[in-house]
Amino acid sequence: VGAIAFASALLALSLPVVAGYFLLDTSLRTKVFFGAVFVAGFAALLLMISKGAIASFALAILFIFWKTKSKMLAPILTTLGGVILGFLLFSPFLSGLIERSLRTFVDVNSQYRILEYQLSWNLLHEHWLFGVGIGQQPVYFQKIYYPDFINLVNNYLLQGWLDLGIIGLLLLATITVIVAKRAFS
Repeated sequence: VGAIAFASALLALSLPVVAGYFLLDTSLRTKVFFGAVFVAGFAALLLMISKGAIASFALAILFIFWKTKSKMLAPILTTLGGVILGFLLFSPFLSGLIERSLRTFVDVNSQYRILEYQLSWNLLHEHWLFGVGIGQQPVYFQKIYYPDFINLVNNYLLQGWLDLGIIGLLLLATITVIVAKRAFS
């Protein structure tokens, strides 16, 4: 579970960069390369059916639209072509994504996330300042929930808070603010 979540997060982060290179480069050979990488990455993102990663990707594409107001037609056509291609090639997966999105708070995955947040909150009541230590969160969850639990939480800020306490949360929040400022500049 953790590896899939990490891979979908990397795709959601890197695909807009690939789209940016596709839009900026003038060489046909480079455009074909980045276009193929974008389509393959977009297909992989759809295959993972990760609601958060797809929403992050959509937000990044909207950001590209906003930043390239003078070249709005190219990103719109590129995204529209990718969506149409994805719909034609992966319609069962898109219907699965739509169905999963409609069942956001009643599907097994969301129920697991709610349980994960409850367990984390219980753990943070006792270890909010210094955390439980890097990599120790599964050990604590094994004691609280069940002995074979091995997954990290599915939220990077929460994971930082659990691992390093308020210091880890502030560190990750600072990194997030710095990255956001650089993205907007």
